Amino acid sequence: MQASPLDSSLGVNTTTPSASASSPVPNPTSLKASHILSYLCQDLERRLVVKMIGSEELNLRDIVKLGLASLGTTMEVTQYESANDKPANLWIRDIMSTYASCDIQLAVWTGMRVILQMEAQAGRLELATPFNQQGPQVNLKHDNTNIYANTITLKSSPWMSASLANAEFLGITHESLMLGSSESPFTQQHILPFKVDKDIITDMTPTMVQYTKSHHPYLDLIPWPSFRSKAIIAISVTPPLIDEEDLCLDLMNNALRCWGSMRSQHGRGEGTPWDMRSWEAAPWFIAKWAMLMDGDGGEIARNSAWWRNQKGMSSLD
Repeated sequence: MQASPLDSSLGVNTTTPSASASSPVPNPTSLKASHILSYLCQDLERRLVVKMIGSEELNLRDIVKLGLASLGTTMEVTQYESANDKPANLWIRDIMSTYASCDIQLAVWTGMRVILQMEAQAGRLELATPFNQQGPQVNLKHDNTNIYANTITLKSSPWMSASLANAEFLGITHESLMLGSSESPFTQQHILPFKVDKDIITDMTPTMVQYTKSHHPYLDLIPWPSFRSKAIIAISVTPPLIDEEDLCLDLMNNALRCWGSMRSQHGRGEGTPWDMRSWEAAPWFIAKWAMLMDGDGGEIARNSAWWRNQKGMSSLD
C-alpha cells in the first residue's frame, strides 16, 4: 500500500505531544464517540484537531489509519475503503477482528496525537499534496451540443470537514464540537428567531426543537431541519429512542458527503454545506436511521439517490 503524505510524518513521537501531555491513554475496550472527544483535554487541542480535520478532510477511518500506522500496523486499502459501505460500529468490529493485536481505542487515541503533532508542525512540515486531494469526483453532463462546455466537475467533502463551514455560519465554536459536555448555543440563548442575512436562503436556520430541547451542537450542523428535530427529540425522551453515541460515530464515519463545484447548473444547490441539496447520505445511513428520515420519497432519500445516479450508481449501492 502506497504511503500517503500524512503517513510520512508518523516518525515523530506520538506518546508525548507538546500540546497535550495530560491526555489520558485509553483502556482497551470498544469505541464510542464520547471516547474520542475525551482524548482531547484542552481547548487548544480541540481547535488544532478540528483545524487539521477540516484542512485535510479527515474522518474516523483516517484517524484509525494514522493510529494503526503509528503503532506499526498498515491498514489494507480494502479495509480503509470499506468504511464507506457500512455503519461505524460494524466497520470498527471488522477492524478489531482483522487487527486483533491492536486495541481500537489506543489506535484512535494515537491517531489524534499524530494529528495534533502534524498541526503543530504545519509551519515546518511541507506536505507534497493534501491527504484527500484526489477525493471522490464526478462529472455532470448536460444534453447540449457542446458537451465540453457543459460538463461540471464536482468534488465531495466528508461530513467532519464540510460541516465546519456550517459551524462558522451558525457561530458555533470549533472547540465546542470536540467537547462532550457542550451545549447548543440556541438552547442556551433562547433567541427566537435566529437571524441570518436576508440574502441567504438556508436550511440551517434552527428549528423550534433546537431552541427548546437541550442537545450537543454537532446536531445543529446536520443539513436537514426535519432530521435535526427528530434526532433531538429521540435523544431527549426517557428512555432515549436512539443511541446518540451510535449516531455521532456514524457521522464521523463519512455517512454524509457534501458535493460542490465552481459551476452549479445541476439543480442541486450551489455546492454549499448550508444547502441540504448539496448533501448525499450513504444508503446504509438512510436504512439504519429510517426513523429520523421522511421516508423513501423524502428530501434526504431523493436527493441522495440523485447524487448517486450522477455517479452511475444505484441508490442502493
